[in-house]
Amino acid sequence: EREKANLLAEKAKYLLKAGDAAGATKARSDLQTFWLERAKADSSDAAPYQALLTLYASEDARDNEKAYQALLEARKRDPDFDRWGLEEARCLLRLGRHDQAWKLYDKAIRLGKMDAFREAAAMYEAGLAADRAGQADQAAMLLRRALWCNPRHSLAKEARSRLKIEE
Repeated sequence: EREKANLLAEKAKYLLKAGDAAGATKARSDLQTFWLERAKADSSDAAPYQALLTLYASEDARDNEKAYQALLEARKRDPDFDRWGLEEARCLLRLGRHDQAWKLYDKAIRLGKMDAFREAAAMYEAGLAADRAGQADQAAMLLRRALWCNPRHSLAKEARSRLKIEE
């Protein structure tokens, strides 16, 4: 079963790289159907919703609202899923709910659950959430740490812009 899901995911990536957007969309749709059927077959299993979260949050299939709903469904079935709220914060940030995202990132930071070296992407996202939530000092600290850890990250340019640092 998991092998079929992996094959569908790889097929979507391959077709997208090959320039077949319609084929990639169809493969992603098949993958979504696969996981929704698994969720229906075992309503207590969090795994299908975790997989749907990954699918909906991916760059090529971004659907932020569906990603957030999949996260909530996964958490209903597995309360330990996303225990520190980093995935939820990421979803909220992408939905434009910056104050809520910042509160979750701030909580994870205060609890020591966000290591800058392992979580450079989350540091960038937390910094941007803090900035958009009006927490300028926290934003500057987080964005500087993220830049120090991974200056080539896809969000580095935006971080430099917010910090007014020239490349």
